[in-house]
Amino acid sequence: MARHLPLAQDDIDLSDRLVARNREEAIQYLEKVQSVSSLTAIAIKTHLIVSDNAPLAIHKIVDQEKIDMVALNAHGYSGNNSWPYGSMVNNLSCMEKCLC
Repeated sequence: MARHLPLAQDDIDLSDRLVARNREEAIQYLEKVQSVSSLTAIAIKTHLIVSDNAPLAIHKIVDQEKIDMVALNAHGYSGNNSWPYGSMVNNLSCMEKCLC
């Protein structure tokens, strides 16, 4: 919510409701993806992170949890032909542990 002045309480409440709604949808989505995975021999652990800087948050959780592999899913909602797999994939491909 770009503003020149501090957010009004109504704006803060709206933002909080939107974050809560997105969290609900994300939890359901991650549960569904995990339940239909064919990787039954591999322990799959999902993380739901709320952040203003998604690439940085992913980098931090990878380091904290000593994660060996990160799988991303690009929906293509932005419709940007310059980045068909999304800017997130481009950003994360620079990770030290990446075997791209």
